Amino acid sequence: MSARTPPPDDRISSGRAPRISRRDFLRVGGASLMGLALPGLRQVGPYRWEATEGQFGRVLVDGAQVRVSPSAESAQVDVLAFDDVVRVTRAVVGDEWLGYNRVWYEIPDLGYIHSAWVQPVRDQPQTPMRSVSPRGVLTEISVPFVDAFSEPDDDSDRLYRLYFETTHWVAGAEKDTAGRWWHRVHDDRVGVDYFAPGSAFRLVQPSELTPISPTVPPVDKHIEVSLSGQLIKCFEGRRQVFTAKVSTGMALADGSFFTPEGEFDTFRKRASRHMLAGNRLNGYDLPGVPWVTYFTTDGLAFHGTYWHNEFGAARSHGCVNLASASAKWVYRWTMPVVPPDKIDMWADGGTKVVISR
Repeated sequence: MSARTPPPDDRISSGRAPRISRRDFLRVGGASLMGLALPGLRQVGPYRWEATEGQFGRVLVDGAQVRVSPSAESAQVDVLAFDDVVRVTRAVVGDEWLGYNRVWYEIPDLGYIHSAWVQPVRDQPQTPMRSVSPRGVLTEISVPFVDAFSEPDDDSDRLYRLYFETTHWVAGAEKDTAGRWWHRVHDDRVGVDYFAPGSAFRLVQPSELTPISPTVPPVDKHIEVSLSGQLIKCFEGRRQVFTAKVSTGMALADGSFFTPEGEFDTFRKRASRHMLAGNRLNGYDLPGVPWVTYFTTDGLAFHGTYWHNEFGAARSHGCVNLASASAKWVYRWTMPVVPPDKIDMWADGGTKVVISR
């Protein structure tokens, strides 16, 4: 699915209620009804979770409907636009409108919006780096979104909008004439670097990338992907250690965009990848796709996803979409192990992947 380029005057703003163009939300994402390990939420009942700190969500579609209760049959009270950011008070299990995802988010003093239309986000501005290693450093966007420009100047050409939890290699820091620090992002795909305010980037610490279960023999780890169930399950021997909802290929009538069945190995990893293909009708242009673990030589991979929250339904171009936290877990658990300062890693002997109907 293609990322949208907002109109030139669609800048971050604050102070509108209930829409807030800065964020800090929950992460229902891939968890949906499975485990609900939601940072920032406290479970207060069998089907209810309340925010323990400021939580926000970014709207993913134009015309997202807000309803008076968590039901598609209830009255509509508002319509939100793409990239609106709203405060979220809690997540609740609502009606059967989408059988694979019954989670709705409550917007205080307004109503409920279905979680499929919302990216869980946080608003955690950082202290900008004032110097960067020539080798570059891995970062993650820690605010709902930030615009990237051709120069360290917001009057220069705007090239991209970078979204929460996307990952980027920062290759430099520069101060503008107003004394603001900007970070130079090395784009791994288009060959043109660009700049964004440094306060939007969180430095990814090496401790976040340590391997999970490193003492388990690699041969004892394997992944199962269910196309019919839209699930990923990770095993150590016969013991299941992880599961999450996913979105696999759409499998269109012409045979395109399908996720193939069979056995594969995870042979290549990138902590960040600009994914770009096709045209405006059926293509995509997605900078900073996080935690990419490839299992086919033609580019299919497990990876984090920020342009939809419909895990549990097939809708990708063939990759296995996960919530970013889930993709990061898979990235750390699978082989090969990627050193923190390595942009790209290829190796034999990866983790076995079995994809079946």
